[in-house]
Amino acid sequence: MWAMWAGIATASGISYFLMNDDVLKAAPLLVGIVGCNATFLFFLVRGKFNKPTPIEQGIIAIGLISITAGLALHDATYTNILLQFATLLSFLPIFKYTWERPDREHCLPWLIWSMAFGLQIIVVWIRWEGHWTDIVAPINVTALDFIVLLLALRRR
Repeated sequence: MWAMWAGIATASGISYFLMNDDVLKAAPLLVGIVGCNATFLFFLVRGKFNKPTPIEQGIIAIGLISITAGLALHDATYTNILLQFATLLSFLPIFKYTWERPDREHCLPWLIWSMAFGLQIIVVWIRWEGHWTDIVAPINVTALDFIVLLLALRRR
């Protein structure tokens, strides 16, 4: 799962920054790149890396298609919007896992990420330039992280 998230987070964060050229708007997504890749490398080094499931492979393929389409069109905004769909799909396995085993998922990381991306929404609104595409990624990841948090809080 972390390999999938590392790839999607990297492409999404970079395309988000390229589409609006505003480091303050992009900061949480850029930090997300570091966090996802560091977590992936941590699990890889510890030998806790599992081969992506067929569903995860499909999500990775959708991410790669999104990146390829954006590169072919030379359009970071198009890439980022397509990657939001891949991001949404990438959360389905963690939703299922957390629904089935809420006690196995720690709440604090999801709370921190929800708050960070929630602050990103505020920053985007403060620095609003009239581009609705600037708000799509922050709303998407805030909602997805918050859903995992809510699922993890069940039965506690």
